[in-house]
Formats: sequence, C-alpha cells, structure tokens
Amino acid sequence: MILSFGFATVAAFTYTNALNAARRQVVESTLPLTMDALSADLKLEFVRPILFSSAMAANTLLIDWQTAGEAPLEQVQTYLKRVQAQHGATTTFFVSDRTGRYYHPDGVIKTVNPTSSQDSWYFRLRSSAAPYEVNLDRDTADLNRYTVFVNYRLVDGQGRFRGAVGLGRASNQLTELIRKAELSHGIQVMFVDLQGRILFGDRGLPQKPLHRLQRWPGLGPYSQRILSQTQDAFSYREGGREIVVRSRRIPELNWVLLVRTLPRLPDGFLLDSLLQIISIALLTLALALVLVFRVTGRHHSKMETLAFTDPLSGALNRSAFVGLSRLRLEEARDGAQPLGLALLDIDRFKHINDHFGHPAGDGVIRQVAGQIRDSIRSGDLLFRWGGDEFLLLLPGVTREQAQALMERLASAVAEQVGPAVATDLRVTLSIGVTVWRSEDSLETVLERVDRALYRAKHGGRNQVVSG
Repeated sequence: MILSFGFATVAAFTYTNALNAARRQVVESTLPLTMDALSADLKLEFVRPILFSSAMAANTLLIDWQTAGEAPLEQVQTYLKRVQAQHGATTTFFVSDRTGRYYHPDGVIKTVNPTSSQDSWYFRLRSSAAPYEVNLDRDTADLNRYTVFVNYRLVDGQGRFRGAVGLGRASNQLTELIRKAELSHGIQVMFVDLQGRILFGDRGLPQKPLHRLQRWPGLGPYSQRILSQTQDAFSYREGGREIVVRSRRIPELNWVLLVRTLPRLPDGFLLDSLLQIISIALLTLALALVLVFRVTGRHHSKMETLAFTDPLSGALNRSAFVGLSRLRLEEARDGAQPLGLALLDIDRFKHINDHFGHPAGDGVIRQVAGQIRDSIRSGDLLFRWGGDEFLLLLPGVTREQAQALMERLASAVAEQVGPAVATDLRVTLSIGVTVWRSEDSLETVLERVDRALYRAKHGGRNQVVSG
C-alpha cells in the first residue's frame, strides 16, 4: 500500500510536472523567441519608413514652398517623386494645412475634409501630440496584401503645425512571416493598435480590418490589461482549454504584438514512458532547479543593474557606454542623422569636497545628474564618466544645436544645484561638445570631446566649447 501510494504520488507529480514544463516551454521559450523574431522583422519592415518620413518632415523645402503660395506645383511633384524613387515607396504625399490640398507625385489628389472618414487620419494627426502615426491599409482586391502609411507632422521653427508628410510602402512579407510562425510553432499571431483595433493577424481572424480586441471571444476581458502594459504573459480558459497569451508593445509603431497558443503535452507514448522511469530523485531535482532558477534569476537581475548603473548618480556607467554608443551610431547612420557628444565636468569639485565635505560633494553629484536628466530629451543617454565628469550622447543634433543645449543646461545647473546643497555654494560646469564624423572611431571622437573640455576648463571654466 505504501509503495502503491508512493508510485501513484510520483505519477501524479510527474504528470503535473510535464504539464507545467510544456507550459513553461511555451511561455518562456517558444513565445518569446517567436516574438523576438517577429519584432525584429516588423522593425525591419516598418521602422525604416518612419525614418524616411522623419527626414521628409525635417526638410524645410516644403515649408518654404508652402510659404511662397504653394507654387509652382511642379516643384513639390518633383520632390515627392524623388523621395518615392529613393526609398522604394509605393507613394509619397504632402497635405498642406494652409489649403487642405493633398499633394501626390502626380499632382493634387483632393482637398481633405474633416467630415470624411477617409481623411480622419489627417485631423487625428493634426491634434495629436505624437510626431507621427502609422496606419495600415488592406488591399481590397487581395486581403493578404497591405500598405503601411507613415504620416508625419510637419512643423515650422516656431512649432506651428504646417501639414502632414509621409510615404506608403507595400508590405508583402508580413503575412508570410506570420504563416511560417503558425506552422512552425502552432501559434496564432495578431497585431492591434493602442485603441484595440485588430490590424491584421492569423488566418483565423475575421476579414474585418477594424475588428476590436475588446469584442474578441475570450480575450475581451483582458483587452485593457494587454493595451496598457509594455509586455505581459498570462493564460485563460476557452472552451475547456487553457490558452497561453503573451503580448509586447512595439513603441516605434504604437502597436501591440499578441501571440497565443495551446500548451502542448507529450503524446501518449512519451507520457507513458515518463510515468515509468521518472523517480523521486528527478522530482527532487526539478524542485531544486526551480529554487535555483528563482534565486539566480533575482541575483542576475541585481548584478546586471549594478554592472551598468552608477549607484550614486543613477546614470549609466562607462561599462554601458560601448554597446549603447555603437547602437546609437548605427541608428544615426541608418537615418542619416547627426550624433552629438558632450563631456561635462563640475568646476572646482575638489574645493567643494574640501570646503563643504564629501557628503556635500556626493549631493552635488546627485543634484547635477538630476538636473541633467530634467534638461535633456527622452532619447539622450547620460553616463557618469568619472568622479565629477558626465558624458551625454545626443542623437539627431548638430554641433551648434548641441552647444546651445549644453549652454542652457549649464545655466540651469548654476541656478539650481548649488543652493539645493548649501546656501553659499555655487556649482558651474565646463563642457566640451562635438559630433560624430564619418571617419571617426570611438577613440578619436572621445579624444576630440576631451580636448574641447580641456579648452573649456583652461579657458576660464563655466563655459561650453565645441571641437
């Protein structure tokens, strides 16, 4: 009886463990790998059109042409045709907020109308705080073909909305990518926007491009959870079956990638073999591994944070610089955008430590780092470079723009940081700035910005010098 009870208990534990292992395999391995692959392919397919549309919005030609009375028409046609040819776009366009005209490489298509559902994208973009919007149009003749439209806000130097520019590109690969993922992993894939509209997905979806996630059977109650979180993983029951779901937001597109599947159990032969050969020792080992994975996972997360973050300032450290700087440089090259670099040094920091004490010096480091974070843009990266030195990566800025940005930052630090630590303390910065050139290596650009900082310090401090 004892042996029978023992074997029955082992069999029950083994079956439960097989079920959990299958679920873990889906949740922790199959779905993340599939989502990584689809996310990478999606960025390759769609993010480049965003960069191209951004370059169109940064070009002052359209604003100058609009200011001149939107004439001659041939000038904007030539520009749109050239952009279309350069980037392999299906179409390019410019909608003028001055006249409402929709310009196309072939001329004026129409005048946008706020009461037309076809033009609702323009008025939505016009009132939006986001710089761009990605839309997907399904070909009515072939429902497996889509055109991706990137609509970018065109603003002038005073920040006034002047219209919309962008391009459309045919997406012929995404349906095939989803089909292969379905067949290889037995999953279902769909993409939804942040309002819950299902843009496209697996073959089981209804042929309605604006079908909403909120009305999807089984998933509807979880729609708010899916749309509000950056990523999520959960399961629910549908028709007596457990469905495993994993979601991930793609910030460049403001879309959510949603993958769901059934956890696969071993077939009968494998299950019978497992029930015959698995012993208490293996069960004990499995429990021990679960504990080890939990402990080492938490430890690894803490070590990763310590390895790349400066604990005093909260900024990234030098160890994080090499990989992130290369990533920013590749992004700048892909988008034909400049990449600025700034090296900041707290003036007379030794005097601050000697006169006010090391706790005050630490407070200055924290206050300066906080002021820098408050002053820079969301895409800029802050590193603590040395004891009292900070380094900034500034994507998309020229040397002149970097200098102006750093001069504003130096003024803000001089006004805010010193009094926050001690009433009679004045904190100033010496700053060197430069931009990455095509012939630069990592060493040469760092040497150049360091020389600019040297000139700033030895030229009287409390100044910004470009190099």
